[in-house]
Amino acid sequence: MTVNKELRDILNGYHDNIKSKIGENKLDEAIYLVDSLSATFKFPPSSYDRSPCTPYSNEVSEKYEIKEYVNASFIPTSETLFIAAQNPKDEKRDAFIDLLVKSKANLVISLINDPKYFEEEWLQSRKVIKHMGKDLFIDEVYNVRGRSVRRLRYINWVDFSVITQEEMETFHSYFDSIRTDPVVVHCIAGVGRTGTFIMYDILKKMKGITLDTFVDVFLNLRSKRAHLVTNKAQLEFLKDIFLKD
Repeated sequence: MTVNKELRDILNGYHDNIKSKIGENKLDEAIYLVDSLSATFKFPPSSYDRSPCTPYSNEVSEKYEIKEYVNASFIPTSETLFIAAQNPKDEKRDAFIDLLVKSKANLVISLINDPKYFEEEWLQSRKVIKHMGKDLFIDEVYNVRGRSVRRLRYINWVDFSVITQEEMETFHSYFDSIRTDPVVVHCIAGVGRTGTFIMYDILKKMKGITLDTFVDVFLNLRSKRAHLVTNKAQLEFLKDIFLKD
């Protein structure tokens, strides 16, 4: 997996500046600074992309010998290799299916309710998981080119927003009980909700989290994929949970 050392060194050089901004709750400023530092490292948008949120390299396609570019990035963690990805456009669905098959990913986390890349006729099982009496997410299994692929599909996480801490805990605990390796995670662009979920997972496994370690995790994620944890609301959600003291 490619490590963009130049970008990582640049971000590390601004660690104390970013730490100060996050500590003072100037989260918009921290995000703007990190966005500006990483902007020139991103791929230019192509016809595959839904937004300017593009990866730093084509490492995912190259590793799995996928003939087409896919908007995806490797996010290795202590327990799981996450593949953070864009929800594919309809005309690029086959490349996304190639990613699932060639990576041998048995689990997909969809943080949008209506992805279109699986056919309904592929469905093997489906059940709705509730929280506090309301439908929270769907656990479903599909036959994808002869392989069983399980997907957890979150029902109502609005773009650019957050869910409640209790909803995240319910969803994450369920995921944690069935996690495999690797795991493909996507929302629309594969950065905001996707990054929030992955950063939550990383921090949930850590003890004694300080502002320094919180910033380390955030910058490490941003060195792997631009715009992970996209905005103030998402960074504040994580800060309030893991740095509440």
